[in-house]
Amino acid sequence: HQLIGEILQRGIDEDVFRADLEVQTTAALIMQAVLGAMRLRSLGVELNGVPITGEHIYDFCVRGLLPPPGA
Repeated sequence: HQLIGEILQRGIDEDVFRADLEVQTTAALIMQAVLGAMRLRSLGVELNGVPITGEHIYDFCVRGLLPPPGA
């Protein structure tokens, strides 16, 4: 959680991530999303019929961090 928070803060400081992120809340949400997706993957439970990959998890998490295009 702390590492994710540090990554988020660095992204904000470098104007890569949205400035309005609540760092600790977002870090907790990312951590829980990743752990849940990993658990689904390891248990073989595929709700959508397609295996969940690291790329899917990354895309999902990063999409909410980036500022809107043109911002």
